Amino acid sequence: MIKALFTDKNLIWGIAALLILFGLLFVLDTLVTHRLFDKEIFVITSGEGFGQIADQLAQQRLIPSATAFRSYGYLRGDYGKIKPGAYALSGQLSTIDIFKMLLDGPPVTRVTVTEGMSLNEIEKLLRDRAVITGKQSLSETNQDLKSQYQFLKDISSVDGFLFPDTYQFMLGSDPSTILKKFLENFSEKAWPLIEQKKNYYQILIMASLIEKEVPLPKDRFIVSGILWKRLQAGMKLQVDAAPETYEHYGLPLKPIDNPGLGAIEAALLPKATSFWYYLSDPKTSKTIFSETFDEHIDNKYRYLRK
Repeated sequence: MIKALFTDKNLIWGIAALLILFGLLFVLDTLVTHRLFDKEIFVITSGEGFGQIADQLAQQRLIPSATAFRSYGYLRGDYGKIKPGAYALSGQLSTIDIFKMLLDGPPVTRVTVTEGMSLNEIEKLLRDRAVITGKQSLSETNQDLKSQYQFLKDISSVDGFLFPDTYQFMLGSDPSTILKKFLENFSEKAWPLIEQKKNYYQILIMASLIEKEVPLPKDRFIVSGILWKRLQAGMKLQVDAAPETYEHYGLPLKPIDNPGLGAIEAALLPKATSFWYYLSDPKTSKTIFSETFDEHIDNKYRYLRK
């Protein structure tokens, strides 16, 4: 009987402690006015301790009390299940709501990478959306990734291989995880088109030029034929999207952007014509072709005159 009374007494004290804690949390969440009410990205790094997380939440004015947050976590007993990553939080959320969000894990966001975006543009987009939050960069291709993907074996940059598409990423993702999503997609959708080509990297570089240069799909195959013909004839490519092609012969050393399937197919299937020159009509986006340089100069005067 004494043991039963003692157990009942512990239960009563436990319930009382919980009620006091919930009451304290309610008062703090209701009355504390110096909290941050705009949304802010809160990042939990892998290996960060629960106490550190509580202190950082309080420092960023997302919770009113680190002590109350820690106490709540210790009483629940599942604070060790808080997941690393980036969270969009604000002081308008209750302490209990924030704790539950950290248990659920970082939210997933949809990001659309469009054809023709460069590595730097993609990284900026991902940072703006809080998919990348740390100092690491997508350009830091590790040897492990290179060993997993045949097309990266002798390649120094991932530019050209970040396949344009709509992706789902967790906020605060590790750059290696992000890269792997891009590369898996490239491997599935683009690599089968060019894997049998010994010059697949040159084809990808050409596709990146076509992607930037030619808006309309039907014109891309003709431009592809012109550019490959210029290369074979020993001419400078003179592509506006890549200024170095006015100074140096041959293709750029790496893709200037990340092309989609349409541009890759155009680079693979150049259309033979009598044209040597082209320009884009800024009003219609249509490509204007010419056989001679004199005709090209006339077209520049007609279509590009301001």
